[in-house]
Amino acid sequence: MNGSNVDALFAYDRPELTALWRSAREALESPVERTAIRVDLPDARTRHEVTALLGSNRPHTGKRAHVALAELDETLRSDRFGLSLAEVLELLHGEPVTPRDSPSALAQRRRDTAQEILVTALSEHGLDNATWATRWITEVQRPGKTESAHLAILARRAAAVLAQLELPSGANREWISRGDLAARCGGGAHALDPGQPLESIVLRAAAIAHELPMPHRSSERRDLWERCRVALDSVSATVLSYALPWDGDDPWSNTLRERTAQQLPTHLTLRDLAASPHRLVQPGTLISVCENPRLVDAEIDAALTHPVICVSGHLTTPARVLLSTVASDGAVVRYHGDFDRDGLIITDQVLELTNGRPWRMSRHDYQHGLLTAERHGIELQHISGSLPATPWSPGLATAMNEAGMALEEEVVLDDLLHDLDT
Repeated sequence: MNGSNVDALFAYDRPELTALWRSAREALESPVERTAIRVDLPDARTRHEVTALLGSNRPHTGKRAHVALAELDETLRSDRFGLSLAEVLELLHGEPVTPRDSPSALAQRRRDTAQEILVTALSEHGLDNATWATRWITEVQRPGKTESAHLAILARRAAAVLAQLELPSGANREWISRGDLAARCGGGAHALDPGQPLESIVLRAAAIAHELPMPHRSSERRDLWERCRVALDSVSATVLSYALPWDGDDPWSNTLRERTAQQLPTHLTLRDLAASPHRLVQPGTLISVCENPRLVDAEIDAALTHPVICVSGHLTTPARVLLSTVASDGAVVRYHGDFDRDGLIITDQVLELTNGRPWRMSRHDYQHGLLTAERHGIELQHISGSLPATPWSPGLATAMNEAGMALEEEVVLDDLLHDLDT
């Protein structure tokens, strides 16, 4: 500090002027432009010092002074030290005057920072140009989602997890358990559990990529994880099968063939499938896939042994794995399900997963089922929810909307059993 600044500090650093300098700094640093300040003058000495500083011809005699900032700055510049108001404040307080951002500017700066963090995290895994990336970044930046001081860590972990998922336009991935994925990429085995911040932003990206709404119910979350080839665990979920011609001369295959010989169905877990031989069935094997276990029950009662896989109203992880495996083995897969909203969704999923074909799931089959129900006096339920498209039978959704009735698989059970016996 040079001699002139020492003298200035001695001249301006007076207790009576402390409130003036504090108010001046607050005004200059305010995000809202201010041209004047008010300073309390609680006693005669303070009024004297403020009057002396401003060089006013009229002494300040009230309890408060109105001080124009431009006037104060001009007065200080014309003083013997030639310092601006900002320079005086820096000298007195030991730090420069730094105007604060306005609320809108601050919010924009936070968004820019968040975007940079998210783009950088995705870039590290080659995901920044993914079709879903731009929308995901925008949604993660929405108010209330960018305040976390741990966004950089969260973004890096989310990108690492997303790089392991099977997403549209991405690489094909092997199945992985959610716990293993969380431990490997998320910072802990429970980082992807429901309600965790990491789970939320990862599923948001997955939903955008798969063109689905953000899941809220546990069943929706499970379905989305499984679309990404992530299993919630390897033992709780199962898929029902019966009479599959396991292609192998090993203990695993022999055990399941023996169950078929005893006319027993098999509930396979993901862990069971992981222990299966490389090939499950011979190429060209016709496998019928149904939605309701009642068909398996009826097939066993009829002493039939046609290969059947039953998804039991939901494509569990084991069901997806088993269907994908037999399709890869070259099996011919056909699917029948309920004629309702969920049934059509599952039909589309199975056909897409296996490159399979519909099994009595056309418009004609639906109308035939309605006649069967009427003939047997079966009371049908009304369709609830909007119906998805039915590309395997373009007129089916229209016919169902017109009739307004859902048709469960059991109504046409005899027709399906006939097919299994031929």
